Amino acid sequence: IDGLTAKGIDILWGDIVNPSEEWVESLSQADYVYHLAGARVGLHKRDFFKVNVDGTRNLLNICKEKNSGLKRFVFVSSATVCGPSQPGSQQTEETNNPQTPYAESKYAAERMALEEYGSILPITIIRPTAIYGPRTTEFTALIEMVVRWRRRPIVGLFSDCVVNLCHVEDLVTGMILAAKNDKAIGETFVLGGSEQSWDEMG
Repeated sequence: IDGLTAKGIDILWGDIVNPSEEWVESLSQADYVYHLAGARVGLHKRDFFKVNVDGTRNLLNICKEKNSGLKRFVFVSSATVCGPSQPGSQQTEETNNPQTPYAESKYAAERMALEEYGSILPITIIRPTAIYGPRTTEFTALIEMVVRWRRRPIVGLFSDCVVNLCHVEDLVTGMILAAKNDKAIGETFVLGGSEQSWDEMG
């Protein structure tokens, strides 16, 4: 947050499950909406769906009813929607194989957005891979664990399994480009970068 306020960006706190009137007013005036809010952890599957699906629907409803001049609604989903790749295969935007409640809720939110609002609002979906870089937290914590405890995590059955990394600056650049290009309306994009094996990561 400090990095945003230092650049003169106004912060409006809120809850996408119960948007306030301030949120309605702010969304009604926006040219571009970048929707990155979501639940990454939850006790029950319904917790993910309440935030990631119902919360996304709330934002889309506000934009539909209050913002006829919206230029783009960029919904940041997750590459986990694609699911793990099989040996010798490559995941694409057409690959939909969510394996966790979080991924299932993101996929359900994607489908809801395009099927219920795609003919009304200019929507673009972004699926980032594992994000790293300044001010990122979750993946950075994994790297810090490796450095601090000298323990290297192994994902999958073999140490040569790979993870696709996306630097946060590349992600932001891709999101902005997708929002500005009319050909991206109604499309889904996986944004990633280099692939690294867990051995190489270690």
